[in-house]
Amino acid sequence: MSPRSVLRYVRWHLALNTEPDAEPLTYAMECTMCGERGPASEDAKAARAWVFEHVKAPENRLHMTYREHITRPWTAMPGPPAPASSPTTPPLSAAPTEAS
Repeated sequence: MSPRSVLRYVRWHLALNTEPDAEPLTYAMECTMCGERGPASEDAKAARAWVFEHVKAPENRLHMTYREHITRPWTAMPGPPAPASSPTTPPLSAAPTEAS
């Protein structure tokens, strides 16, 4: 007999990636007037400090509105969501996976 594949539907969920090798959580600020963006930082206060440096320039003195960009590492995982102690989103729709 030859081996055969068995397909089954598995629910997937998203969770924050907290593995040691995950990308860090980063923050950056963007001027909504000119589109210039400050450097990304793992420290939210440091990222926000760029706003005051940006507005100091005479040509930017009327730039008063900014947008914060937060980058969080996420991972998609098959199976039930993790316990409530870790933030997750509702499960995604089922997708076929191959089981041996």
